[in-house]
Amino acid sequence: MANTLLGSDDKAGVAEIMSAAEYLLSHPEIKHGVVEFIFTSDEETGAGMDTFPYDKISCDYCYTIDGGKRYEIESECFNAATVRVHFSGVSYHFGAARGRLVNALTMAAFFVNALPQAESPEATDERYGYYCAQSMSGTNTEVDLTLYLRDFDLEILDRRIEAIKQLAAATEALYPNGAVSVDAKHIYYNMALVAKKQAVCHGESP
Repeated sequence: MANTLLGSDDKAGVAEIMSAAEYLLSHPEIKHGVVEFIFTSDEETGAGMDTFPYDKISCDYCYTIDGGKRYEIESECFNAATVRVHFSGVSYHFGAARGRLVNALTMAAFFVNALPQAESPEATDERYGYYCAQSMSGTNTEVDLTLYLRDFDLEILDRRIEAIKQLAAATEALYPNGAVSVDAKHIYYNMALVAKKQAVCHGESP
């Protein structure tokens, strides 16, 4: 993985954390409280913390060390959802296909083209959310499509999921006998929302 972006990302993060630890240990004149360093896997989805032994740490909040501008601290992130859409067509001999064949690839292409281009990663920045067609594979009979949905506002993210479900129903209506199924899952949440809930639980001002 050393020659990929992901490999550099993870290794650079570990190097940054270890460099910080080395600096604090070699400069005892720097005053600080208890410092705990935590290494987890799968940080992008949060799954690495599912079985984390929280009873072994004393901190209430953590900083994620990642790439970014010098002196910059990010206090929030997108809410994220992954949506898997499956298109089922109807196979029929091409010589007698009229009125019988339903092409799953055509259904999927219509679906992707119907996503709002103004709400895609290449057309948004700052706090604007988006729909992103991430991957698609299949044949004219069965197609699997994966979408990434992102928004800082969880309510708007949920509305995006609902819009995908409505688009699936519209696609089915336009392609009789074809079928579209949607499986949506929240992957991670805006850390500002989580921190706010944590502050309320501790009786602090959010």
